[in-house]
Amino acid sequence: MEREGTKRQPLHTAEVKHWDAFLFLVRIFRFLLIILGLYKKGQKNALALETVHHQQKFKNLPAAFEKTRILHLSDLHIDGMPELLKILKKQLREIGPVDFCVFTGDYGVSPLKSEDPNHPMVSDMKEILECIDSTHPPIGILGNHDSAHTVSLFNELGIKMLVNQKLQFEKDGEVLQFVGTDDVHYFYGPQSLKCLEHCQEHFTVGLIHSPELFDFAAEAGVDFYLAGHTHGGQIRFFNRPLITHLDRGKQYSAGNWKYRQMKGHTSVGVGTSGIPVRYGVNPQILVHQLIREES
Repeated sequence: MEREGTKRQPLHTAEVKHWDAFLFLVRIFRFLLIILGLYKKGQKNALALETVHHQQKFKNLPAAFEKTRILHLSDLHIDGMPELLKILKKQLREIGPVDFCVFTGDYGVSPLKSEDPNHPMVSDMKEILECIDSTHPPIGILGNHDSAHTVSLFNELGIKMLVNQKLQFEKDGEVLQFVGTDDVHYFYGPQSLKCLEHCQEHFTVGLIHSPELFDFAAEAGVDFYLAGHTHGGQIRFFNRPLITHLDRGKQYSAGNWKYRQMKGHTSVGVGTSGIPVRYGVNPQILVHQLIREES
């Protein structure tokens, strides 16, 4: 799919991506922001990175994993705003120890063209990892801006990349399970649903780049769905996103949400794409603490 430049999504047939018209509109919008004197304000907003803590309560959380802390980073787009890297590294050092660190895709604006270990994005990711204090090795998945080349390069950095796979952690005889799919916004395939099978057997955290698989994941038994992709719209008017780049699940474009018995959180992301500006939604680092909710 990556070589062919096609786009496949759940419940949608393959279609060729048409980005030229969209990129033309982006250039016009950027020009308007400059003319109106709003561009620098948008850049300043895009650098106003926040660390946000959430307590996520679950009745079926295994007792052994009470108060587990998960650092959630999404949509870094490191090459989009180089000055953001220094700010990100400083805030990551201040977070302190966490149990798990998860990346939910889109590490750069431009995908890697080859498995080049000397690529600047690989170096930037190495610097980011050095700032994270996690008990377990970090876990990552692919986003729609990522190439398949990312998997082997990031595995070498020590990130366990999940491509339609599960990963289990056992403590005191109890299990916490992560399931990570390939990107379902552009590169959906039946393997993404296959890997969700039997999630109900253990408490499961789903790592899925886009919230577009919400109903499938809930049906499969995922307990906590972590996503990104939308940037919270990146530009919001009256607390509504201008664009979400979602074909389904648009109501889950940002923040905490719930579908049936499954809870979810869609990160508004760290970086930017298209234009390095934000309005109405600041970038975020997320720390989720899992709490047992008494019946």
